[in-house]
Amino acid sequence: MPHKVTPPLTSPERFQGERIKRPSSSQNDSHPGDTRTNDIQVHPRTLGSLFAKRPLILGEDQAAYDALLSTVTRAAKPDDILDELLVKDIVDLTWNIERFERLKDSLLRVASKRVLTRVLHNAKCPETERPLDAERIELMIVCCLLGEEDSIEEVKDLLTDYGFDLNSIMAQALSDKLDDIERIDRSITTQAARRSKVLAELERRQELKAWRLGGSVVDVVDASAQPVLATMPART
Repeated sequence: MPHKVTPPLTSPERFQGERIKRPSSSQNDSHPGDTRTNDIQVHPRTLGSLFAKRPLILGEDQAAYDALLSTVTRAAKPDDILDELLVKDIVDLTWNIERFERLKDSLLRVASKRVLTRVLHNAKCPETERPLDAERIELMIVCCLLGEEDSIEEVKDLLTDYGFDLNSIMAQALSDKLDDIERIDRSITTQAARRSKVLAELERRQELKAWRLGGSVVDVVDASAQPVLATMPART
């Protein structure tokens, strides 16, 4: 029986109607006669119900998830439901890994704020030698953690009076949250191992299909491609 060739993923029939618009660029790198659009194909029709709700939590960007899904789908070129399920697993595992990395950074930031508050709660104004009020200390710490240069220098000066520096603050914050961070790291390692297995299975299936068709193997890119991850929510 002749092998049935599935239409390529770029065919509109394989996708639901949802699309994402890429922001227009002032640098038009298209060539004359190029009919490509700025639309990003979002997801295959055959998995429609699985995409009704993205696996997002508070603060995460649906457009960034869709861009990751679209990029991995177009790179892997799945041509049946099993391949598409594997692609979905790769995307979700990649998204979870980046989420845990981002939340780990946020956990350290929260812990460092608590340590700074403990250390500076009796801080004195260098000019008047009077204790700083709690509201000013709170504002100074928040601005410091947001990267405001003047506040960072002010916090450094106050910490010096107590024999501390920012490294010692972060060391204590890490110590306070070490158990939580180790659990997060174990989860990241587990999910990365799962993703590697899924990638291997997808590659195996594509190699088998290529052998059956007598063609070349479709390259499968790592789902954590940096251009795509750059669109994900910034770690805070």
